Amino acid sequence: MLVAAAVLAMSILVGACGGNAAPSRERSGVPNTSGSTVADRQVDHNGHDIAFASQMIRLLSEVRDLAKLVPSGSADPKVRTIAARIMRSANPDIQQLMAWLGGWGVDYTGLSIGHTELIRKLEQSEQAQFDRTWADLTIERYQAMISLAETELDKGIHSELRRFARRVVDLRRADIAEIQSVR
Repeated sequence: MLVAAAVLAMSILVGACGGNAAPSRERSGVPNTSGSTVADRQVDHNGHDIAFASQMIRLLSEVRDLAKLVPSGSADPKVRTIAARIMRSANPDIQQLMAWLGGWGVDYTGLSIGHTELIRKLEQSEQAQFDRTWADLTIERYQAMISLAETELDKGIHSELRRFARRVVDLRRADIAEIQSVR
């Protein structure tokens, strides 16, 4: 269900961003001083790239915020180690995605907020169920990330973002296997 919601949100965002149409220098506020036409210039990103980066910021923020609750909610050293790694890696990835969006003139403010219900669900889980609830919520987000990354690999055009997407697929699959071992 989460994957379907993420795909729907991505579709809406892609539609709002003009689908596959890539912004030109003129639309981005950078004047065309080369004398070339818009069609002559190489396009470096499209609506799928924007949608992927935007949705990844939201999902990474959710996973990071879930991991922040682990030190106070879990006694399992393996869960604590995984959560610490998540907290260390999420912020640099979020910052990179924001840099790409900012470079494309996309407003990314507000993408990393609004998941209080998710946090409340984990906070309200009974101590005996905390690790399983955390694992389930984190795995759901990682599965959504993989789905988004696979779409980016299929339809996105920004070369660095596509490399990022490939890394997401590889790392999140490994993370899911590791998290499943602590359920």
